[in-house]
Amino acid sequence: MPHYRALRPTDAEAFIQYLEVLDYQHAPQWSGCFCRFYHTDCSMEDWMARDRTTNRQETLLAIQNGTMRGYLAFDQDHLIGWLNANAIDAYPRLSNFVEPYVHTQHAVALVCFVIHPQYRGQGVATGLLTFAVNDLAQQGKTEILGFPFEDPQHPQRAYHGSLSMYLKTGFTLLESRKNQHIVCFTPQK
Repeated sequence: MPHYRALRPTDAEAFIQYLEVLDYQHAPQWSGCFCRFYHTDCSMEDWMARDRTTNRQETLLAIQNGTMRGYLAFDQDHLIGWLNANAIDAYPRLSNFVEPYVHTQHAVALVCFVIHPQYRGQGVATGLLTFAVNDLAQQGKTEILGFPFEDPQHPQRAYHGSLSMYLKTGFTLLESRKNQHIVCFTPQK
């Protein structure tokens, strides 16, 4: 049975190692991301020109200094999943996209699930989501936004989670744009 907890500064090396050993055959461009994409605001051309060493180092430092936040899933002591969850302003790449949906300074975005292939389809992402929502609500966050993308032609884009998973966890669908959905959870006070 998986267990979950918030990312800690001391998890930086283990997190980097986790991402380095995953199989990215389904989406080779992600092998050098280290979950930095949404934390940047450079052009797509500049992003594609960035090297994995830069992303790796930025992620390592961001975790160590506490600016990169999220949640980890473990099977005993083995890291098996990650959810990138942080304040909206930690994701400059999302600022224009989320602006119409943010109504409080205590808003959080959930942007990436990275589940080990051996554990996919076993509820790990749902467990991470449920744990994150409860923890964020306890921290006083008043809006939790998710952006599930569903495209049967491109299943690798499901790294934002599935719409059904969000709805099952109590999120409300705010808008759908083709295959992109915007969902929100507002914790009860």
